[in-house]
Order: sequence, then C-alpha cells, then structure tokens
Amino acid sequence: MKYSIYINREDAKKTEQEELQNFIHSLLSEINLPINDIWPEEGLLSINQKIYLKNLLAKFNINIISSDCDDTLIYVDKDLIATWKKPRYILKTDPSEINQAKKIFLEMIIEYESVFEQKESVE
Repeated sequence: MKYSIYINREDAKKTEQEELQNFIHSLLSEINLPINDIWPEEGLLSINQKIYLKNLLAKFNINIISSDCDDTLIYVDKDLIATWKKPRYILKTDPSEINQAKKIFLEMIIEYESVFEQKESVE
C-alpha cells in the first residue's frame, strides 16, 4: 500500500517516526498481540514502553529490524510478515501561500506491505 502526507520540512524526522510507530502498532494489533496495556493508542512510545514492548516481542518471537537508512522488516519466527519502506520526499511549493515559512513543504510518500494487505486484496 502507498499513501502520501504533506508536512512542514522541519517536521520530517518526527513525522517519519510517528508513521512508522503507527504502522507497527496497527500490525501488532492485527496479529492480536496484547499491547493495549503498554501502548494503548498509536503514537510515539516512551523509553519504558519501548523496553516493555521489546520484552513482549521476544516472548512471542517477533523481530523488528530497523535502521535510519533502511526499510523496517517485521518477522514472526523466521517468516517476514511486513515491510515498511523508507519514505521518499518530494519538495513542493505553494505559490498561493503568503507566509514564506509555509510556502515550501514536503510530500512524504510512504509505502508498506504486509501479509494482511495481500490477504485483503485476494478476497
């Protein structure tokens, strides 16, 4: 699946982290992992929540492999169940905007795949 969002240039890194964590949250919810106690809603996790989540993922043999410059891969046992691709950015301008700070913005293009998306498209 692919979608785009428009963001301020200054918010790119934070928005990218939020979108990735929202993707991980929805995927873990889809596989019925009991995350609601530590991660009740989509959004960024605190350090303590990340530690608890890491232990929970290890218990269910789920690995999330991620780095700043690569795609994020999610495995259950040795099966790849999802890939969140590093976003692409397109610099855009709005000539009708009067405020110079808002005149230039980014289009963040996010693409991901999961076994749940493939399953839905088959039906």
